[in-house]
Amino acid sequence: MSATTDTKIRSHGRQTVDPRADRTISVCRRTRWATFPPPVRRATVAMGTFLHIELHGPSANALHRGADRAFALARRLSLQFSRFEPRGEVGRLNAWPAHRPFAASLRLRRLLATALRIWRASDGAFDPTPLAGPRRGPAIRIDGTRVIREDPEAQLDLGAIAKGFTIDEVVGLLRRRGVPAGLVNAGGDIRAFGDRTWHIQLRDPHRPACPALEIPLRDAALCVSANTFQPGHLRDPRRGGAADGPTTTAAVVARTAADADAWATALFIAGTAGLRKWFSHRAISGLVIECSGPHALRSWRTKNFPAGGDPAKWVAR
Repeated sequence: MSATTDTKIRSHGRQTVDPRADRTISVCRRTRWATFPPPVRRATVAMGTFLHIELHGPSANALHRGADRAFALARRLSLQFSRFEPRGEVGRLNAWPAHRPFAASLRLRRLLATALRIWRASDGAFDPTPLAGPRRGPAIRIDGTRVIREDPEAQLDLGAIAKGFTIDEVVGLLRRRGVPAGLVNAGGDIRAFGDRTWHIQLRDPHRPACPALEIPLRDAALCVSANTFQPGHLRDPRRGGAADGPTTTAAVVARTAADADAWATALFIAGTAGLRKWFSHRAISGLVIECSGPHALRSWRTKNFPAGGDPAKWVAR
């Protein structure tokens, strides 16, 4: 879910600011592979934000070719999954008559299967049809190669998961092309792959220009939902209105970016109750930060959340 914040990309003393990025994180790279040439760093616009990639490998030419393919794939999937693109698959599905089977691509069926799994597991705090309002059953159903909208008023809005899913598809493409390690950052949704550790800095909700927590990330994904720069933009699909709980930031580390993206949205909606209920028995980790005053923060995290630094700084100021 978009949070409309700045994402700083820091690399070897230079800093590039993405003014339209969507998360409250920055990436610190610590190069350890002296046997490889300098990494390839590229950026483009896709999925309504800047898509940054950093690739490590023995052949710069091969890495650039992989980056070209990755960017082309990201643009195609951005068109396919956007509800604002009438030519895209989601746009056509939303315009398709309810209760009538729609022939869906394998990618869309995989994405919807993941979305419905997390919708059920999160008690509706994450919803692929967030504007449909509260309900007991799913608004969409997968039937073999077909997708059926069960609710005529339901419109797919995959903004809280499609970006993560696209990152996973890009990483899969790069791995198939033999890229040994890299990092994909789509507006602050991040996935690292390969035998390398990146250090992600989570911003202080009260002082967004300052890093507050460092998260080591290795062959995993990190996604954050926050209202630091755009309060009230995150909706609670269970009530049909803006999320109004005390949570200001929710961060999730998972094996895939699709899972991390969707669960970060659900965790922001449910807060600490969701952390206790959903995360204790799953292979994901989470962090919830609440503002307890104009300059005070409180935080809760799962025991397996990979946070560095001094945890005491999150108790109170």
